[in-house]
Amino acid sequence: MPKSQNFLRVCAFAGLALSTLFSTRALSNDLLISAASSLSTVMSELVIEFRRQNSDIDLSTNFSGSGTLLRQVQRGAPVDVFISADTQTMQRAVDMRLIDEQTVTSIAGNKLVLVSTLGVEPSGSTLDVLLDQGRSKIALGHPESVPAGRYAKLSMQSAGIWESIEDKLILTQNVRQSLDYVSRGEVDYAFVYATDATTRSNDVNLLFEVVTTEPISYPAGVVRDSSNKAAAKKFISFIKSARAREILVSNGFTVSGE
Repeated sequence: MPKSQNFLRVCAFAGLALSTLFSTRALSNDLLISAASSLSTVMSELVIEFRRQNSDIDLSTNFSGSGTLLRQVQRGAPVDVFISADTQTMQRAVDMRLIDEQTVTSIAGNKLVLVSTLGVEPSGSTLDVLLDQGRSKIALGHPESVPAGRYAKLSMQSAGIWESIEDKLILTQNVRQSLDYVSRGEVDYAFVYATDATTRSNDVNLLFEVVTTEPISYPAGVVRDSSNKAAAKKFISFIKSARAREILVSNGFTVSGE
């Protein structure tokens, strides 16, 4: 058989296989949740509870920085529910018509804190401690793609110290990576969420809460191209339920109405 014909047969087979895969997923109750990395710990509890209430839905999760997750959705990843760590990233997703705006809702809030590696005892309780010449490394989620990094940058700009500490920054892919760096002593300080700091309370010093220029909110929304919108909407309804709110609060998040 000529190579061109063989190639066409292979392509046709591959296309059929992909078509079968996506049609199978569309007819199944598979559900993929892409959520900000700072939700990874609490999400494990939420998933257990959701599965207990909805045994017919096969739910899986994917975690990363909010900007990275948005790019994945933009490139066609088979995501059903997107949860970012800020309203700005979610609004970008809505503006790009990737998310059904009618389904967007805030599920929780958080606080930004400054932590240090063990052994570092700063002499103050303001962001001026970052100006200490004896301390040279600060982990920060990349402000362009990580909401925690953007919150921190805005706070430092407001405090008038951003330009003075830029050369000390170690930019990370997500807030959990910043936490890993400081817990291992690879940096002196890190900006993380309060909920992250509590997961490593034996490995880092929680110094103080950072005043942010905007509230920290986690909006969730159904992806327009979701192949299982009914299950996606069911998950969002669940995460707004009293039981889910209890789980979020027990893990240090704030919820509306508290």
